[in-house]
Amino acid sequence: MEPAQDLTLQGLTARLVESSKVISDCITQNGLPEMSFDANGPAQFPVPPSFPEAHIARLQLLESVMLLERLVRGPIEAANRVAAAHHDSASTRTLYRFDVFSAVPLDGEIAYAEIAKTVGLDESRTRRIMQYAMTNGFFAETKDGHVIHSAQSAAIARDEKLKAVIGHHVEDVYPAAGHPAARCTDQLSAQPIDDEEPTSSGFQLANKTDLTMFEYFEQVEPERAERFGLAMSSLSVPGGIFDGAHVLGTFDWAGLGVATVVDVGGGRGHLSRLIAEANQNLSFVVQDYAKTLATGEEALPASLRSRFEFMPHDFFAPQPDLSSRGKVVFYIRLILHDWPNKYCIRILRNLIPALKDGSTILVNETVLPPVGAVNMALEKLGRMVDMQMLTCLNSRERTAQDYEELFTAADARFKLANIHQSPGSPLAIMEIKFSESK
Repeated sequence: MEPAQDLTLQGLTARLVESSKVISDCITQNGLPEMSFDANGPAQFPVPPSFPEAHIARLQLLESVMLLERLVRGPIEAANRVAAAHHDSASTRTLYRFDVFSAVPLDGEIAYAEIAKTVGLDESRTRRIMQYAMTNGFFAETKDGHVIHSAQSAAIARDEKLKAVIGHHVEDVYPAAGHPAARCTDQLSAQPIDDEEPTSSGFQLANKTDLTMFEYFEQVEPERAERFGLAMSSLSVPGGIFDGAHVLGTFDWAGLGVATVVDVGGGRGHLSRLIAEANQNLSFVVQDYAKTLATGEEALPASLRSRFEFMPHDFFAPQPDLSSRGKVVFYIRLILHDWPNKYCIRILRNLIPALKDGSTILVNETVLPPVGAVNMALEKLGRMVDMQMLTCLNSRERTAQDYEELFTAADARFKLANIHQSPGSPLAIMEIKFSESK
């Protein structure tokens, strides 16, 4: 058992310094770019996943910073800061809605009056909103009172995928969670305690619809569907905590031997491509809607075409006969957290027609730890996503016990055999065996 943390100011500071040194040494010794607040600095943590010690130190550093901030603020100020965090989202939403990120030049400065004229706001409100946003790291002010980009705002201005992520949070999730009223809270107060419908979330109240978020995007506001897809594609960017490199290092894919991996709800197949490039023994069947698959198939390199098939399939329908493909392994990434339990049970049961005794199912999701059991930075991220699932889809992130109960509820033959946790990502790969024996 690891010794208890020293949560004094001196203890936390010492841990912060120690973690910082590990990261600094790794960057220096390997000639990596230095982290910077400058608008032209690295947009991601500059250490690749091949240096796991630096990623672990980064999480320890983030945890120390979080604890230090809470300690130094004191309980009253810290509690007030949490309750007032909606101002962060409100100001960021204004920056996004009026595209202030594009109004500020990437190399140069600009007056507030010019920004206001460009975006269509009055100068006073522009100044007030931007100066609040600066406390969150967006933009900076020069000595003569003009505005320049910070590292954060420049990253958004340069990266349409990142801008889409910001847009999804402030235009899709934030209205469902608390604007113009506490929609998520209202929905929780109104719905039955056992409501397991994806149409019973704050999103429906905020958008005055009976459609799920995904249905609403596709049928009512397709431009939001496009933005959401762009936002989701950013989750696996190199250097991020959902970088596909973490998937490669979390599970022994080569140990599957010669096999066909069925990527259920696999979108354009970007994760399958990454796994395929590192594992010549594996073939892939990517399942999703035909329109989504078409884009992925067009982008597939010629070198991988002999090992890939793009199969239109709805995971709420039974799997087709795959017996001609030899050993089949199902891979389900970031699907179950989108759905309440009764829908997850349907998804899992629909795998059974294609399963044999001993078949493997790999479920790639966040596995929520008990409170305080893991690094605080990782825990906070997982619980933040859990709140997002509740707000938008009436779904959830789950603990290991939650998943075990879910698999058993779907079919007693599903056995949770192992949980492979990535050291640098909140995601784990759960290894489930389908066993005919009791």
